[in-house]
Amino acid sequence: MKRAQRIFIVGDSVAATRAEDNEVLSGWGQHLEGMLPQMDVINDSRDSATARWYFVHRLPLVLDEAEPDDIFILALGVCDQAIARPDLYATPTEYRAWLGLILDQLEAASVKAVLATQPSRHLFDWEGTLSTPAGEYSPHVRALAAERGLPLLDLQRLTGRELEAAGPESARGFYRWFDPGEHPQLQHGIIDTLHFNRWGARMVAACAARGLRDLGLVEHVAGDAEAAGTFYRRAASNHDAVAQWPMWIARPTNMQGLRVTSPEQDGRTGASVRLRGTAPRDAIVVAITLQDSVLGYTYVGEDSSWQWRHTTTWPDGKHTLHAVAIGERGRSTLLPVHFTVEADVAPPQVVRPAYGSRNGPRAVFSGSASGAHKVIALCEGRWLGQTDVKEDGSWRFQLPHDWKAGRRTIRFLAQRGGLPSTPVDFEFEVVNVPDGHWLTQAPQNWHSCPAGSGCTHIRRDKPAGAKNIIE
Repeated sequence: MKRAQRIFIVGDSVAATRAEDNEVLSGWGQHLEGMLPQMDVINDSRDSATARWYFVHRLPLVLDEAEPDDIFILALGVCDQAIARPDLYATPTEYRAWLGLILDQLEAASVKAVLATQPSRHLFDWEGTLSTPAGEYSPHVRALAAERGLPLLDLQRLTGRELEAAGPESARGFYRWFDPGEHPQLQHGIIDTLHFNRWGARMVAACAARGLRDLGLVEHVAGDAEAAGTFYRRAASNHDAVAQWPMWIARPTNMQGLRVTSPEQDGRTGASVRLRGTAPRDAIVVAITLQDSVLGYTYVGEDSSWQWRHTTTWPDGKHTLHAVAIGERGRSTLLPVHFTVEADVAPPQVVRPAYGSRNGPRAVFSGSASGAHKVIALCEGRWLGQTDVKEDGSWRFQLPHDWKAGRRTIRFLAQRGGLPSTPVDFEFEVVNVPDGHWLTQAPQNWHSCPAGSGCTHIRRDKPAGAKNIIE
């Protein structure tokens, strides 16, 4: 009997398999087989998987099990683009290079490769239009698919249609976005606009099944894949708060102790503003208002914590909201929350050294990056390192090894909360012993950096029994 054709899913935490009874977090990869009754689906997705990690640690093992004509869906990129995680991050150039190496191995094994973009995130602008995060890697996937002539499973666009049809409020029902106490499996609540709950994961799997059929890679999809995406329906939605507001605001102001811990009062924040705090012990919900109109509300957890995020992002500028805790027999006074949204991160300024100047092999770069948390350094498409921005906005960066002699360009980006600025290219000249000079080749002066660093430089310490000819 001929075996069913197999589909391998190579993905990250968005596709990874979770426990069957987990309703609040589910990977779309675990639901795809149910949408493709004639296929054998093997979900090899892993939390925190990157293209680099998969090539080194998983690909050799999986290829030993693969057979010609198996289908491999490459759905990596969420972790590769995480610029706030240097242990995972790959520059766009590095990301495409690692994906290219995986594709080379798949081609050598005579399996069919399909490149997939990441499903859309819950990111609607103030007008309710679905957006994509800055620095997102789906354009690189599309470009690589076109360059290699490979099938493209564009999950970003396919799932984006489902989100747009649902709208910002209902679309949150696809994600791991729950108020405290809203779901029994997540008592403290969470706002996660990347990962899906069971309903959202099934929606993504249905989009993937239809996409594979439209690409001619599968013939039949299950009836569930043809149905419109269903989402988790909240016990009450933000729309209900509008109806409840006149009754809530009429209650006596006999509750004390409502606090907002984030964002910082009068602080700067990104467009996806998330309010957090603690509420009085008897509070059931915390409502959020804007100019005397209620925007929405959130339940209060058993530990009195609460968190709320609007279903759209905020425009740039200064904003004032009010929070009010509401219980069965009373409410708190309205607590003002002032913040300034800066959706775009300003690029860093390089103060020293001077642009185009000559420098020794251990050049030190410094400058300012107002409103940023970190400054990141790249060179020739590669990650060099990062440094913290101090409270006064200043930063300082130095490589842990010598620069080679010659004209160099380093690219700096400021980063705040995972959002990068536009890059700034900085040129300088390094004065050092040239490559190939006999001084660098003398055995007593040769030093190798740690394995994998890809650099060599002149040793500073004296070799045993020899006079150091370079001081």
